[in-house]
Amino acid sequence: MNLLSNAIDAIEDDNQGRSFADIKANLNQIAIHTATMEDRQQVVIQIQDSGVGMFDEVKRKMFDICSPRRRSVKELD
Repeated sequence: MNLLSNAIDAIEDDNQGRSFADIKANLNQIAIHTATMEDRQQVVIQIQDSGVGMFDEVKRKMFDICSPRRRSVKELD
């Protein structure tokens, strides 16, 4: 759920400062893809958004278990 919530936040942030006409003409998207691995014992879930992306600092800390900011990528902005 956090990945989906972060994707929604990214899209909302991307819309800041844009006109309604621009947003309507260039819709943001969230795509969810699922697949099973070859052994059929694992599932892969990919969530992709059309937001602005993550800064390198966020990428470096994203999987840091000890990071107090791990809870929300948006907090690192």
